[in-house]
Amino acid sequence: MGPGLLESVYELCLLKELLSRDILVTRQVSIPLFYKGGKLEKEFRIDLLVENEIIIEIKAAEILLPVHEAQIISYLK
Repeated sequence: MGPGLLESVYELCLLKELLSRDILVTRQVSIPLFYKGGKLEKEFRIDLLVENEIIIEIKAAEILLPVHEAQIISYLK
């Protein structure tokens, strides 16, 4: 597809590629957000979850910044 497109376009392309290889993948998976033991009305969203084990967070950027790494670490917690 080339550079310069939105993350959502790359997400759909990667989803199609994984599905064409019979790999279990789910897109836009909601993860509940908790604070002080209570569930908040906000959720994290994983771009792609592969085989229920691998988180793929799509970025359309020239470089990855510390905030991108922090985002994934928050998902893992």
